[in-house]
Amino acid sequence: MSLPEADRHARAQIEYHREQMGEWKRARAQRIVTEYDAGRPVEAIAEELGVSPATVYEVMRAVRAEPKKRGRRPKARGDQSPT
Repeated sequence: MSLPEADRHARAQIEYHREQMGEWKRARAQRIVTEYDAGRPVEAIAEELGVSPATVYEVMRAVRAEPKKRGRRPKARGDQSPT
């Protein structure tokens, strides 16, 4: 194979790899969102997918403005005197 042919072949392989990685990342992001919306904890999602919880949050921020907050609502501050 001549050098120009080898170069074209290598570039084609790189482009194919980039497309495959893009598809994989989209599928992973969709799974993270689906699992998160189903109520699974971030730590459980991360462990199952073999990524860190920070990666799960990063994907959630990329997909939506901010991950939904879970847990108790914080108590309101200020004067809470009974009436």
